[in-house]
Amino acid sequence: MVVTAGLFATQDALEADADLARRLLLVDFTNTVVFCEHARRGCSPRGGGTLCVFSSVAGERGRKPVVLYGAAKAGLTHYLEGLDHKFRAPGLRTVCVKPGFVKTSMTDGLQPPPFAGEPEGVARDRPARDRPRAAGRLRARHLALDDAGHPQPAARGDAPHQVLTG
Repeated sequence: MVVTAGLFATQDALEADADLARRLLLVDFTNTVVFCEHARRGCSPRGGGTLCVFSSVAGERGRKPVVLYGAAKAGLTHYLEGLDHKFRAPGLRTVCVKPGFVKTSMTDGLQPPPFAGEPEGVARDRPARDRPRAAGRLRARHLALDDAGHPQPAARGDAPHQVLTG
């Protein structure tokens, strides 16, 4: 299963808007972890599988321009590392993908660094050893977490901060 979830805002915007900061932390850390826990429990009866989750290099070290975003992604990365340590032997493989700066709608308006990648190139160039293996075809499902934190089918019009793709 591939899990992507992300909300980004500038540090200045997050400091000025507590509700935006809360939503970012919920999407980039809390709701993603809750979703991964549901996925993990679903994989266990089938003998395991691969959980591939996108995080960010922004969580590698504390930086002034991305304090809150980086903290959320650092927490997610450490959670995934612990999940892999705990459940690898029973058959769940956890892959954490940190592609770096990618030119997407999430990064529109930001000055891209010289090493910024295009989405198609990042997907194509990721090392084969890091790609999740799937028997058959991958199906895209759009899920949202309900108020109790349970995954539910999402309407295509749901706001991006509510949708997780798996």
